[in-house]
Amino acid sequence: MKLGSLVYQINQSFKELERFGESKHQAKEKVKNKYPNKTPVVDGIYSYKTMSAYRQTLREFTPFLDRKLLFYI
Repeated sequence: MKLGSLVYQINQSFKELERFGESKHQAKEKVKNKYPNKTPVVDGIYSYKTMSAYRQTLREFTPFLDRKLLFYI
């Protein structure tokens, strides 16, 4: 079973976290109402700029990971 490149696999994970157009504030309010004594934590990436920054970091970091993974194989 072929999984694809490391960049592809991480991008697929990012796609699952996309919440563009949704309100992070509203999501936190729902969690806060459900669990009033806990700090509200929400899953997902709500901002295009945040996603862009994560992808840039991915592009810079995966060559390093590829070199390290090859060392251990």
